[in-house]
Amino acid sequence: MSNNYNRLAPFYDVLVRLVFGQSVLNAQLSYIHRLKPNDKVLIVGGGSGRLLPSLLNTKPDIQLDYLEASHKMKSLAKEKVNESQLKHINFIPQKIENFPVDEKKYDAILCFFFIDLFPEKKGLEIILKLNKSLTKDGIWLVADFNQPKTVFQRMVDKLMFLFLKLTTKAESEKTIDYKKQLKSTRLAEVESTTFYGSYIFSAVFKSKE
Repeated sequence: MSNNYNRLAPFYDVLVRLVFGQSVLNAQLSYIHRLKPNDKVLIVGGGSGRLLPSLLNTKPDIQLDYLEASHKMKSLAKEKVNESQLKHINFIPQKIENFPVDEKKYDAILCFFFIDLFPEKKGLEIILKLNKSLTKDGIWLVADFNQPKTVFQRMVDKLMFLFLKLTTKAESEKTIDYKKQLKSTRLAEVESTTFYGSYIFSAVFKSKE
């Protein structure tokens, strides 16, 4: 099975902090202030849920669908929130390929460090699929890796994808131009910022229409 994070789940948060410090979490939380009260929000590939406490403390009234195929990651995410916050989360234990995008419309899609797990063609297919579930005035909040520019970044990039391939059978082998993919659809970049020497970006996208 591709992109299976069950084996990595117990060590995921520690490894991310060890390599990237707070940069990953900071990138995820950069633009959550753009979410409105009672927004219907989809988190794609939510993982261990490290951002959930901050997200729900800041935006306690959002309605959150949490798409995560790994049952161990889902368990870790549930442990990070309190009982009151848990009532605002609907956990969806499905792979993105099986997610029915026509059943519900979302005001915001949060896609953090997820599309980079797929080859370029499949990543674009996922973006186009998810766009179908976005409301007319909806937004994407995106955080992911820029293509590496320095020797250090290229080394990190190569080792990271090799590690993911060995532990999770991730389909991708290198960072692709994720922003270019988003812009090739009906999405336009509204705002962005970078972290970790510009290797990590966080951005807001919305429909060009």
